[in-house]
Amino acid sequence: MKLSQLTLALVTLTFAPNAFAGILTLEDSASKVNGVTISKGGKMVVEGRTANLITVGAGTRSKLGGMIKVYVGELLVNDKNKYACKEEKSLDSLKDLSAIAVKMTMQFSITEADLEKAFTDGFEANNITETPAIKAFVAAVKAGGKPVSGSKLAFTGEKLEDGSEVVTYENAAGKATSIKGGAGFVRSVFSLWVGTTDDSGLKGLRNNFVNCEIK
Repeated sequence: MKLSQLTLALVTLTFAPNAFAGILTLEDSASKVNGVTISKGGKMVVEGRTANLITVGAGTRSKLGGMIKVYVGELLVNDKNKYACKEEKSLDSLKDLSAIAVKMTMQFSITEADLEKAFTDGFEANNITETPAIKAFVAAVKAGGKPVSGSKLAFTGEKLEDGSEVVTYENAAGKATSIKGGAGFVRSVFSLWVGTTDDSGLKGLRNNFVNCEIK
């Protein structure tokens, strides 16, 4: 190997991991769901802002009566004591959190249109008004490309000191898009997982999230 080629190889080895670094850096636990190792928690870094998170629930989103496992989801929050592990209180308790995240490990390939429709249906089920921020979030999901089996997606929510709220979507390619909204924006987006659902394939995952279970 020539010197120039060796130098290029070393540069690639040194900098490639950072180029694909995600907004979530998580520590594995001993728990697994459908072959996916579940995190015990970790760190969220978005545009220089950092938050420590702990995993409170994990489970599987399925379809066709459970025959197809779509993804394994993990719910992480910045303060476990402020998140209510109770059916009727989990969603409202999001107002007391400054940071929250959902990590999705895909086990079945879907299209970006499938993901967009699932989220649009979820907003309708929770009576979420289609604000400019919600529209921008759905557009970011649609533009994020196709989530294929084996890929990982991340959704994070933050409450900023100026009273605004930010939701960030990291697609399967590791590209993160942040959308800024007003008070209640984070609650609206994360109602997709801890709010009301008419989708039988999502209910199992939602129940694990709101009851703080990993299974």
